Amino acid sequence: MLDMTWVRDHLDEVEKALVNRGGAFDVAEVRRLDAERRAALREVEALKARRNAVSGDIARLKKDKQDAQALIDEMRGAGDRIKDLDVRVAAADEALQALLLNVPNIPDASVPVGSTSDQNVEVRRRGVVPKFDFEPKPHWDIGSALGILDFERAAKMSGARFSVLMGAGARLESREGAP
Repeated sequence: MLDMTWVRDHLDEVEKALVNRGGAFDVAEVRRLDAERRAALREVEALKARRNAVSGDIARLKKDKQDAQALIDEMRGAGDRIKDLDVRVAAADEALQALLLNVPNIPDASVPVGSTSDQNVEVRRRGVVPKFDFEPKPHWDIGSALGILDFERAAKMSGARFSVLMGAGARLESREGAP
């Protein structure tokens, strides 16, 4: 998950990167929630500072046998307001966390912009590309036919472009020490 401080400082970059990636990110909602949270925090801190300052005044008034009830009532109201604001801060935090949990990784700036894998750029090639006298099958067809890849289960678990190794494929992976 992305750090909220980093997202706040780079919100426009995050939005652009996710649009380039083909996703959507509700920047307005993040800005609104963050502003609401920060305003509530500022008010809570101001109320707590006031409460700390007034508590000394209340003690002094009581020591001098003077009436401190007006200040006590004011601080009781401030305490109630602080509780309300703490609830608002917690709700905004929860909503922001929910938004950030759904934000995918930000692609590196060097990644070309495109909506399909056809727009990827080949960076390097190793070895000699083999030539066949037949049309080779893609790995997903071979893996499915052999019963060692399960794309449907993987799509339910993690989304498109992943596979679950089954049977001999899983045993081979564990024998090879692959992650």
